[in-house]
Amino acid sequence: MSAVNIVIASAIKSHHQLEFIYRRESQTVEPYCCGIGKDNRGLLSAWQVYGESPGWRQFHVDDMVGLRDNNKVFQPGRVGYPPNDSAMQSVHAHI
Repeated sequence: MSAVNIVIASAIKSHHQLEFIYRRESQTVEPYCCGIGKDNRGLLSAWQVYGESPGWRQFHVDDMVGLRDNNKVFQPGRVGYPPNDSAMQSVHAHI
């Protein structure tokens, strides 16, 4: 598992928000699931708190820049979380 995936998996386990730049936009998310997408790229499924539009989003891990755990704890249980996300072919970590 890459260093980026370790940061993501740790944040999922500890229920910490993540911050990063994605396609030149600042993002703050509550990470719920990370793994490998059907396109064989690393994928994060998360609730976007701050960024382009709040709500459920998927982010390609290799397009993230400056990924960091901001140590802000969130309460899991967002409505609409798909625990068996069909976009993932395999899962590394999930809530």
